[in-house]
Amino acid sequence: MMRQWLVRLGLWLARRGGWTVPVCSRLHVPEAALMEAAAPLVAWAETTFPGTSGEHKRHQVYARLLRAHPDAPRHVVALAIELALTRLRA
Repeated sequence: MMRQWLVRLGLWLARRGGWTVPVCSRLHVPEAALMEAAAPLVAWAETTFPGTSGEHKRHQVYARLLRAHPDAPRHVVALAIELALTRLRA
């Protein structure tokens, strides 16, 4: 209760001082080519390594995607894997 009140007070003071909420204009979705490459690799890992941990499967897909797309930023490759997993399980 007290923490929430202090956060609200801090935000109110910041707005009074001219601060505005920053808006990110960058799109946070990986490129289509990377997403198309990630989907079959995620399905392959799910069927090929049924008894292993999710981290092992993720590492296998991550390594293959980095070899196929060496210029892609690593955080974008990781996001593509997570999105492909979400679509596979949905």
